[in-house]
Amino acid sequence: MKKLKVFYLILPIIIFQFACSKSDEKTPQFGENFDREKMDLFFLTIEEKNLGMGSISISKNGKLDYQASYGKFDISNGISATAQTKYRIASITKTFTASIIMQLIEENKLALDTN
Repeated sequence: MKKLKVFYLILPIIIFQFACSKSDEKTPQFGENFDREKMDLFFLTIEEKNLGMGSISISKNGKLDYQASYGKFDISNGISATAQTKYRIASITKTFTASIIMQLIEENKLALDTN
């Protein structure tokens, strides 16, 4: 279980590295050199090793640049995940709420001792 938690923590970093341009620019950017084959191979590996399931979409300037779904949405019936699959997000909203609160504190719009 601990390995799975670590995997989900580093997953966004791995995706960002695959998605960034292969150019010599110092600032990573999405663009024409986006390596879709590496991304597809990465998600195929996750699926083959039963490490998870999910969907990912990457957009640039409001235009969909990459979309992939991997794993089984319904294992018992062999139904694969798709871009339309709805996921239960469980307690992840707590993370978003905490992040927003910390941003408000950083902007001096809220204090930790606010009631």
